[in-house]
Amino acid sequence: GIRLGGFEPTLEDGLNTVRRLRGTVDYFHVSYGYSADQEAIQRLKDSAYPYEQTIYAAQQVKKLLVEEFRDHTPVIAVSGITSPEMAEAILQDTGVDFVSIGRGHLVNPDWTKDAMAGCDTGKCLHCKRCLWKQDKCPGIALLKRKRGVK
Repeated sequence: GIRLGGFEPTLEDGLNTVRRLRGTVDYFHVSYGYSADQEAIQRLKDSAYPYEQTIYAAQQVKKLLVEEFRDHTPVIAVSGITSPEMAEAILQDTGVDFVSIGRGHLVNPDWTKDAMAGCDTGKCLHCKRCLWKQDKCPGIALLKRKRGVK
């Protein structure tokens, strides 16, 4: 598979990359690129779209594959997914095949298992400077307090 920037530098450029790579990869993991079209991203942020712009790009990749090519190559969406409920809503609302949970797994390595069990998964608090590597993550500390763990 390939992880690609949905806005690289524009959404249309990202979609053209998908058109060129279609049939050569087993999945598309849509994320940020290096030189994203900031004006287009700002317009999307100003709209009523409820999720991150990378999720919008993943939705558009899936739409392109299905509508233009009848291709069902899996598409993975990522960014800003903070709860199991949000993950499920993204899957339902956008038609993407998978969501990728990064920061949630840093806070709670059992995020997926806990989500499936209906337990509190914890939450990344999006610190200005990530404190996870310094073993000072406030999200981890909060989850431990909730669970009564020292």
